[in-house]
Amino acid sequence: MKASASGTDGKAPRNGLKDLMGRECAGVALLGAFYVLIFVVFSLLSPYFLQSRNLMSIGLNMSVIGLMAIAGTPLIVAGALDLSVAAVAGLSGVVVSLLYSMGINIWAASAIAIAVAVALGGLNGVLVTRLRLNPLIVTLGTMSIYTGAALVLTGGLSKPLIVPGFNWLGSGRLAGIPVPLLLMALLAIATWWVMSKTRFGREIYASGGNPDASRIMGIHVGRVQLVLYLISAAVGAFAGIVLAAMLGAAAPTRRAPSY
Repeated sequence: MKASASGTDGKAPRNGLKDLMGRECAGVALLGAFYVLIFVVFSLLSPYFLQSRNLMSIGLNMSVIGLMAIAGTPLIVAGALDLSVAAVAGLSGVVVSLLYSMGINIWAASAIAIAVAVALGGLNGVLVTRLRLNPLIVTLGTMSIYTGAALVLTGGLSKPLIVPGFNWLGSGRLAGIPVPLLLMALLAIATWWVMSKTRFGREIYASGGNPDASRIMGIHVGRVQLVLYLISAAVGAFAGIVLAAMLGAAAPTRRAPSY
C-alpha cells in the first residue's frame, strides 16, 4: 500500500502556525506577548520604568481612555461604531462644571450630565438604527457637534471644579491604587461578564456576526445596537466626569495629568 502524498493517514498536513493563530485565545496571547516585550524593552532602556510610581502614572493616564474604549467595544462587536464618545466625555465634564457653578449639587450635576449624554447617545442610535445611516458618518458628525458645543460653553477655557469629595473620584487612591484605574478594572470585569455570561452578550455577538441570521432567530439587531449606543454615551459621560475630577476642571482638551 502506497503512502499518501499528503501524509500516512490521507489527511493534508496542518500548518502549525496557521492552526495556532486560528485558536480563540490566539489574539489575547499575541497581545499579551507584545505587552511583555514592551515591558522588557523599556525596562532595559530606563531603570525607572518598573518603579511603582511610574506604573501607577501610566495606569492613571490610560484609565479615562480605557473607560471609553471598554464602553465602545461591545458596540463594535455588534457591528456598529461610536466615534463621538470622547466628545461626549468632554461635554459631560463641561455640563457638570456649569451646573455646579449655578449652585446645583455636584452629584446631582453629574447625574444630569449622564442623563444628557444618554440622550445624545440615543440620538446617535436612532440615526443609525432607524434611519439606517452609516455609523461612521453619523458619529463623526456628532463628534464635531458635541466638541463644538463644549468649546462654545466654555469659551475655549478650562472651568475650575475644585470639590474635595468629588476630586477624590479622579485623584484618590485605594490600597495605593488610583481610583480611576480601579473603576476601569471593575468596568472591564462587568463588560466581560455581560459579554460572555448573559443572553444579551450572546445577542451582541450574533448581531455583529450575522445580522440577517440574527433577525431570523428573533434578535432585534437595531434594538441591541441602540441600547449599546446609550451605554456607550453613559460610560463616556462617566469617563468625562472622572477626568474633570482628576483635573479639578472641565477642559475642552481631554488629557489626563501625570503624577
